[in-house]
Amino acid sequence: MGAAASSRCFDPHCTRCPRLAAFLTELKVPHPGYWNAPVPAFGDPDARLLIVGLAPGKHGANASGRPFTGDFAGILLYQTLYDLALATAPESTSADDDLKLLGCRITNAVKCLPPQNAPHEGPPAATPPKTYKNTPQPPQRNASHCIFRCFA
Repeated sequence: MGAAASSRCFDPHCTRCPRLAAFLTELKVPHPGYWNAPVPAFGDPDARLLIVGLAPGKHGANASGRPFTGDFAGILLYQTLYDLALATAPESTSADDDLKLLGCRITNAVKCLPPQNAPHEGPPAATPPKTYKNTPQPPQRNASHCIFRCFA
């Protein structure tokens, strides 16, 4: 799936999960400068390595609009990607910095910050297919999948 197809699958204004949409709306009052919206995947749309986090962090991806940007897990992740020649810089400072990922893409299983940093345990009522559609399918051979799960 190329960049054009990927961008058609992600809805930056999604409000299909009332619980998550309401929580993000509430956060706009104490944190008006935060992203406070679904966080898109970041990186190479034709990546061979896909890193999947659980959900955006309140003061990380929910603030910056980029997965693992602005939190401690991101410091470790982006430095590691740089050390492995999968990133052009050792840190991600904002969604509009010059950082590029090389053959790598980062996304979250849940696109919006959940209340209490806890995704709902029930089935995702309105969004099951869209949750993962904005991430390309890696090639079947030589594909790598990593799950990066971090608890604050």
